[in-house]
Amino acid sequence: MKPDRHFTSLEHRRKRLSRHFELVNANQRRTHGFGGQPLKRLSWENLWQFLRLQTYPHYWGSPPKWRIRLRQLTGPRGLPDFIVVGPMKAGTSDLYTTLLLHPNIMTPLAKEFFIPSLDRFRDFYPTQRAIREHQKRHGPALCPYFIAGLEHPEQIQFLSTLSPRRKLIITLRNPVDRFYSHWKWEVFLAGQQTVERLAVLQRFDAFVDAALDIFPSWLVIRTAPPLHTSIYCTWVAQWIENFGRDNVLVLNVDDYFSERDACLRQIQEFVGLPYFSTPPFSQRINENPLKLPGPDAASVLKLKKFYEPYNQKLFEIIGKQFPW
Repeated sequence: MKPDRHFTSLEHRRKRLSRHFELVNANQRRTHGFGGQPLKRLSWENLWQFLRLQTYPHYWGSPPKWRIRLRQLTGPRGLPDFIVVGPMKAGTSDLYTTLLLHPNIMTPLAKEFFIPSLDRFRDFYPTQRAIREHQKRHGPALCPYFIAGLEHPEQIQFLSTLSPRRKLIITLRNPVDRFYSHWKWEVFLAGQQTVERLAVLQRFDAFVDAALDIFPSWLVIRTAPPLHTSIYCTWVAQWIENFGRDNVLVLNVDDYFSERDACLRQIQEFVGLPYFSTPPFSQRINENPLKLPGPDAASVLKLKKFYEPYNQKLFEIIGKQFPW
């Protein structure tokens, strides 16, 4: 059977868009003892990696500074037409990269950036001329903004002032599953040596007990407080208040992974895009490469009990219920 050219083309573009994700994760594994020795500072491999990094079509975080300065010289630029926000470790990277495959979506220079300055924010988006040319060839031309930062009041305030009618999509994940992924990510970022001397990271049940024991104080190791990051109700209410209920769509990201086409269609209709189907891909973007034991039943039960009242409050706010 001949390979589907459409699928091959989409898969190739998806890999190009996620190249920086892969590089960052690979360097993290080398540096912290998960999968080999770190690259030598002056090695040819490191030099080649640095040169390739300068011309990536898309970045996970901060692109090279010269790319930003050059873009400041090429004419007025646009702003995002819709925003997708969710907590960290909630599948936003995979959803984001898949949406970028839509022919009517124009790719920003980076996924995760936040600069509370209108001019500097524009630096990451296509020029107005490029947007007009894209519209002539393809029809609608929308630019997205994605951020794994549901719980950041400065972002809520700044992004809501960009346009009074800009669409906002909030993607949420089962709080218990997100908490488990948060633990895995903390282990990955901490590195092998740190994990060996820090008992709270060595087992999931120890991580759960440590977070519950000090609540409402925060357990923070490398990123964000894991227990608090899965409490969605307060922050979702603030996003809705600032954007307006009619402009906000709240989704369970589990639906994206289980009923991909229906979820993508719902998003596309909400932001005003023509329907475009993408096939399922075998590998998730920015998935934790570490293979760790799954969550134990006792810890899952503790977390479910803890999150139940917060989940019920969330469901009252959004007017629907997820099977959590």
